[in-house]
Amino acid sequence: MLFARRFDPRTGALGAAAPVVEGVLRGSAAPSAGTGWYAISTTGTLIYVQGPVGVGQPDFKLAWFDRAGKPEVLPVAAGPYMHPRVSRDGKRIVFHRADSRDTGIWVYELDGGGAARRLTFGGRDRYPIWSADSQWVIFQSDRGGDNAIYRQRADGSGAAERLTTARKEVTQFPETAAPDGSVFLFNQSESLPGTGTGAQNGSTKLMAYSFKDRTSAPYGGITSAYKAGAEFSPDGKWLAYAVAERGGTVMPYVEPYPATGAKYQMATAGSGGHNPMWSGDGGELFYTLGPASTMVAIKVKTSPAFSFAAAETVARPFTNSPPMVGRMFDAEPRGARFLGLMAADAADPSTPKRDRIRVVLNWTEELKSRVR
Repeated sequence: MLFARRFDPRTGALGAAAPVVEGVLRGSAAPSAGTGWYAISTTGTLIYVQGPVGVGQPDFKLAWFDRAGKPEVLPVAAGPYMHPRVSRDGKRIVFHRADSRDTGIWVYELDGGGAARRLTFGGRDRYPIWSADSQWVIFQSDRGGDNAIYRQRADGSGAAERLTTARKEVTQFPETAAPDGSVFLFNQSESLPGTGTGAQNGSTKLMAYSFKDRTSAPYGGITSAYKAGAEFSPDGKWLAYAVAERGGTVMPYVEPYPATGAKYQMATAGSGGHNPMWSGDGGELFYTLGPASTMVAIKVKTSPAFSFAAAETVARPFTNSPPMVGRMFDAEPRGARFLGLMAADAADPSTPKRDRIRVVLNWTEELKSRVR
C-alpha cells in the first residue's frame, strides 16, 4: 500500500496518512530492503509495478549458464531464491528461500533424483556457504536472538550448531571457507546508532573464524561500507574481495592468503567492480560492474608470481545484485559453467509476468482529493 500525507515545508507539520495506491510491488533481490517499485515525476506522473500487498520477492528458477549465456534450467520449482552455491564436490546446490512468511536454507541434489529439500528450521536462516569438505552448510540465523552464524550437516542429520555470537547492533554474514577446512571468513557489520541493522548503514570488517580454536578475529584489516564478497581461490592461497573506496566506488582486489601486505587491484579506478568469484580451476577471476548484462573475466597466474591479463567481458544473463546484498551466482567447481538465477517468467512463458509498468497521469490532482 502506497500512502501519502500532506507536508508544510514552512512549519514541518504533517497531515494524516492516507492510502492512495494498493498493490505496489515491494521487494527486490533483497526483500528485507523493502524496496518499493514506484516513482513520481516532478510533473505529477506516477509509475509503479503492480504486485502483492506485502513483500513481493520475485520468483526465480535455478539454472546453469554457459560462457555465451545460454541457460540450462534445473528441474527445481520456481521460488523466491537467493544466494545459490555449488558444493566443492559438485554434487549439491544450497540456497536460501525468502518470502514474507519465512526464510530457510534448502539443498538440491544434482543427481536429479528428487526435489529440493529444506535443511534448516527454527529461525530466519540465510546466506549459506559450503564447508571445505562439502559436508556442512554454514549460514546466518537469528534463531538465538542475534544475527550470528551456525552450521548444519548437509544431509540434515543432527541439530544446527552455533559458531559465533553477535551483539545487538551487529550482523554477521558468512562469506567463504578455506579449502583446507581450517577457517571460514565472514563479514561483521555494525550499524550506526539510530540507523538499524545493515552493512549499508555502518561499517563492515572481514573476520576469520578458526575451527581449531573456536575463536573469531579481524582478518587482514579489511573494512568496507558493504559486504566484502570475499572468496578463497580453489587452491586456498589467494583471496579475492571488494571494498568501497572514497567516493562510493567499490573496487575488487586479490591478495595472498595468509595476508602478507601485498595487494593487487583488479579494476581501473574509474570502473570498479563487486561480487568477485574464482573460476573452478582458479585461472580466472570474475566480477560485476553493475546492472549491465555482462560480467568481467580476467585470466590470472599465481606462479611464479601473481599476474593478470587485460579484462574481457562475458555474458551475465543471470540475476545480479548490489554489493550490500551479496553475490547471487556461483561457478561450477569442475567445469566452465555458472550457476545463477533467472526470472521465472523468462524460464517459463506461462508464469505470470511482473514487468508491467502502470502509468497514472495527473496523479497530483487525485492526491488533493485523498490527502487532507
